[in-house]
Amino acid sequence: MNPDTMTVNGTLPVSASDREAWSPPDAPQRTYQLTPLTVVERPQIADAVNGAVGAYPSDDMVRWTLTQAALKAFDPEEAAEAVRLLDEHAALDKAGDKTDDEVTAVLATQKAAIDRLQTRLSWRDETVREIIVARSCWVETWMLFTARAVIRDWDGLAVPCRRRRYGMVQMVDDDAMKAVPDVDLKPLVARCHDWVEVTQAQEPGSVSP
Repeated sequence: MNPDTMTVNGTLPVSASDREAWSPPDAPQRTYQLTPLTVVERPQIADAVNGAVGAYPSDDMVRWTLTQAALKAFDPEEAAEAVRLLDEHAALDKAGDKTDDEVTAVLATQKAAIDRLQTRLSWRDETVREIIVARSCWVETWMLFTARAVIRDWDGLAVPCRRRRYGMVQMVDDDAMKAVPDVDLKPLVARCHDWVEVTQAQEPGSVSP
C-alpha cells in the first residue's frame, strides 16, 4: 500500500489492521506507528471530545445565536436583513441540490456574507464570541484526539507509548503524549488525518493492495 495516495474518504482498499511507520522529515530517528481508525472508533472519538469540551455547536445553534445578536446589535432594518440572510442560507443548505453549480455558488456567496456578519457581531456580543471559541476548541480537540487514537506506538522518544481508554476509545494517554516534541506535533497530526477513515465496506476483511 502507498499511504501517500490514500485519500481521507478511504477510496483505496485499506484495512484497520494496516500500519505505517512514519517519521518527521527532519527527524528520521523518531518513528510513529500509525493505524487507520475503524468505523466504530470514529464516533467514539467524537463522544470523547464531547466529554472533554462539550458538544459541538450545531449550525442551527450558531444561526440562532447570530439572529439574537443581530436583533440586539443592529437597527430594525439591518437586523431584518441579517435574519433574512441567515434564514435563506439555512433553507437552501437543507433543501438545495448540492450538485447544482448555481446552488453551490449561491451558498458560497451567502456563507461569505454570514462570515462577515459573524465577525461584526463578535465585536459586540459575548455569546457570539463564546460560540466561535467553542467550535474552534471542539475541532482542535477532535484533531488531537484523533491523532492520539491513530498513533499505536513509537520509537525514539524519551518515554514508551502508553495508551488507555477515554470513554469508549483507546488513545495515547496524556502523560505519554507530552513526550512528542512540539516540532513533530503539527505534521504528525496532519499525517494521522490521512489515516482517519476506513469505510464500512472496506473494514470487514479488507486487504491492502
